[in-house]
Amino acid sequence: MNISFEGKVALVTGAAMGMGLATAKAFAGAGAAVVLADTNEEALRDAVDTLKAAGHRRALRCCERDRCGRNGRKKVSTFGRLDAAYNNAGTSRRRPRTRPMRAARTSNG
Repeated sequence: MNISFEGKVALVTGAAMGMGLATAKAFAGAGAAVVLADTNEEALRDAVDTLKAAGHRRALRCCERDRCGRNGRKKVSTFGRLDAAYNNAGTSRRRPRTRPMRAARTSNG
């Protein structure tokens, strides 16, 4: 299915890599102006550079941990509207919350 986002504005959170970056590329490829948001500023800069290198000139980044909501609204207002949003942002703990499994004892008797 081909959907056109020509003339539309999309906001993608968690956009520096993985599914977020893939989604930002898809929106841009469908013609949208894209605001990419992520807390990893270096990776986000690379993501925007990647989109712009592919010819997508309407990509902005938003990366300020404390003010991303307000800053994101300001970036979106640059385009005057918001037509689509993809919330891909999340957090993870460095330690797993589960305990490691012990090997099951079996008898080969």
